[in-house]
Amino acid sequence: MGEDTSNKFGHFEDYDFFNFHEQILKANHCTYVTSLEQKLVISDKMIKKAEKILEDRKDLPQWGWKEPRTCLFMSLWDKLLPDGYAIVIYRHYDEVVDSLYRRESALRKAVKKVYIPARIIELISYRINKTYHYNKFLEAWIRYNNDLFEYIQKKKGSKKILIFSVGDLLKDFDLIYDTITRDWGFRLKKISMENVFSNESMKGRNAQVFNYKSSLRKKADEVLEKFETLKTTLE
Repeated sequence: MGEDTSNKFGHFEDYDFFNFHEQILKANHCTYVTSLEQKLVISDKMIKKAEKILEDRKDLPQWGWKEPRTCLFMSLWDKLLPDGYAIVIYRHYDEVVDSLYRRESALRKAVKKVYIPARIIELISYRINKTYHYNKFLEAWIRYNNDLFEYIQKKKGSKKILIFSVGDLLKDFDLIYDTITRDWGFRLKKISMENVFSNESMKGRNAQVFNYKSSLRKKADEVLEKFETLKTTLE
């Protein structure tokens, strides 16, 4: 997935996985900004589509995908790819909420003409009811990371999972690269992080004051603490 108004460098999501996940969300009458209570039912038809996606890649020497919605469907992919490798990169919820708010409230966000009236109302809402949207995005962060945590717990002790924060990615890049190539056996070309990482695109925490519900903040802090204790120790 290439560049757009929300990311001039490109998103790099795999279209097959992106479209697959979006179809499931649509069938469940929700968007990627899911609530904690939202149940996601995956039909037999969609499971067959997932199997087809994997079948189309079976002859590739190595492959992978990056698509954030995957967090919501790790139980499915784990069943279909029980021997797969997973790289889990987590971010503080403030950074994610800030990023989602800026993206979804951007005036330049592309929409079809038929949706322009609804988009105008949406933009007004983003500006007069910021707290509602901050909490909505925080709840989604909790949901994604809770689902991801359940997968990690299921695979506890596995040598096929790496868990680290964005900060660790920068600090321990060489060790992470060595683990993926030396221990996992992937053949990758090493590129300096300075050539692919943009500080200006990664907004720091507390860029704005988020008036979260205390109950949601507490849950988010608990989830974040879980990930901090699960981080992979690299040597």
